[in-house]
Amino acid sequence: MPAAVAGDEAKRHGLAYVYIPVTSSTISAADVAAFERALTESPKPIVAHCRSGTRTYLLWAAGQALGGKADPATMVATAAAKGYDIKTLPDLVARLRRA
Repeated sequence: MPAAVAGDEAKRHGLAYVYIPVTSSTISAADVAAFERALTESPKPIVAHCRSGTRTYLLWAAGQALGGKADPATMVATAAAKGYDIKTLPDLVARLRRA
């Protein structure tokens, strides 16, 4: 569903909508920060989504790892047990730390 349609549908149901367009291979520190802000500042409950859930999971996991709240390798294993492939997380976190 296009973002504009999703945003309109969310508003129709009285929900806030935050659009953070990313691709898994180009997630930046700014993207992670925007996702963290959305999680912190948006009314609860929050529904975060993308087509497969992988980008959403990567953004959240990167925020957790960069904030020192979780180990990337552990998060990869936990995600895999839930059916998500975020094996790029350790490299993503390392790249964002260098940036």
